[in-house]
Amino acid sequence: MHRFWMLPIAALAALPAAAQNPRQQMFPTENSCYARAYSAAHLASHPVQQVTTIALTPERQISGEDRLLLRLSVTMRGARETYIGVGYCEDAGANALTCGMEGDAGGFTLAAAKAGAVTLRVGRNGVSFEGNADFRTLEGQSGDDRVFLLRPTDQCQ
Repeated sequence: MHRFWMLPIAALAALPAAAQNPRQQMFPTENSCYARAYSAAHLASHPVQQVTTIALTPERQISGEDRLLLRLSVTMRGARETYIGVGYCEDAGANALTCGMEGDAGGFTLAAAKAGAVTLRVGRNGVSFEGNADFRTLEGQSGDDRVFLLRPTDQCQ
């Protein structure tokens, strides 16, 4: 008779690990980061794509802030610099984050993907970045720079 209630207790003990929110799932530590560098072959087969590298790293958390701050950086064809923006992210469902860029510079969503990767989708209104000399925008409704599969990396920028 005691065996019947042991299984439910064992199942409940496993819940905290499985019940992580999207923020904990995708960014379990302050050193969690994701990146993608596109090969010359990939870029040749996607001539409209502007992004050559993209990285996502956590920013220092503001005390009392319940949102996740993420630094999104990109390099683009024909540019000699890295463009940077900061997103303020909140949980949005079982395995997703929604992020608004600082300075009304658009937004994006992040969703957990296979093998610990994340899928970044540029929002409908695009995402804008600032560089030293100018600004760049990834359009949300056209072009080849709307969805990115980023893999975990230990080389955060």
